[in-house]
Amino acid sequence: MAGLVIVVAACGAPTTPLTPPAATPPATPIANAPAPDAAITADPAPPPAGEPVLAWPVAPFTAAQVAEVKACDVDKLAESRYPKSVGIDALAGSFARKTTCDAAALAAACAGRLEDDAAPPASCLDAYRASIKANAAFIYAGGLMGGYFGKVTQVAAPPISARALASVKVDYKWDGLGTGVAWTLNVDALATKPAMRVTGATVKLPAWSAEIGNDLAALGHSLASFVPLAKPLHAVNCYDNYPDWTITLAFDDGSKLELVTNGSNLLGLGGPWQTTIGGVVYMQASPDLVRAVAAIVKVVGMPLGEPEAMTCHGFDLQKEALP
Repeated sequence: MAGLVIVVAACGAPTTPLTPPAATPPATPIANAPAPDAAITADPAPPPAGEPVLAWPVAPFTAAQVAEVKACDVDKLAESRYPKSVGIDALAGSFARKTTCDAAALAAACAGRLEDDAAPPASCLDAYRASIKANAAFIYAGGLMGGYFGKVTQVAAPPISARALASVKVDYKWDGLGTGVAWTLNVDALATKPAMRVTGATVKLPAWSAEIGNDLAALGHSLASFVPLAKPLHAVNCYDNYPDWTITLAFDDGSKLELVTNGSNLLGLGGPWQTTIGGVVYMQASPDLVRAVAAIVKVVGMPLGEPEAMTCHGFDLQKEALP
């Protein structure tokens, strides 16, 4: 199975070198020049992801579900059943489908023919939705994660996403071949008189605005498509570029949700995002939180760090997610 590489437009870092943070607020200011728009701005017009395929929550996968995915090599089947000469619109009619594996293989064949920003044809979406509805573990199968990343809402958001945020805490650290960065952004009293403060970095915070408020609120509304993981995932696809995020969302009913990347860098800004709810570990199979975080970084002007060199390779997400 080919290694997974997911790239979103939110990957990248400021081009201005950053002064290393100290344990106490640094005496030397950290450069506060935001990264170029192309580096931290999310895709301008992501394709509509549609209604969620699955209700929240998806139960942890059973041994039978995992075994079915492992027995169905979607990438190899896509290659053997659907020659490259068959165009994407003709794929659905070129092989008879009888099983969940058959539907997943068709979806994989479609994924291999899609341009990065292209919306899949209806027949491809139908095959993908049918496969993950029958067995949600197929979300992690082969090239399906990358092919439908941000193009389908796999799972509905948890009910907590409908609540208003009371406060947000963002902890960020970057290590790698370059000058390290570490800071914490706290935003309190969102329902009354919002107040922002930063520790670990010297930055000139912008005045509070509706844009900042909307970007922060988007964090709480970007919680769809979380699917079960067997255990927390430390997914490193690129060397010498190690962002690490922890975001704590406090809601107006007193509940809290912690979201982490566990030092993963399959996504340029860091990720995929993970959380633990009710003792179950989940991973987000979409770029929603990446886009929301990228917007906050841009509007507030927080430093990200920049590797002086970076080498990337494939990552077998199916193997790690479905051991």
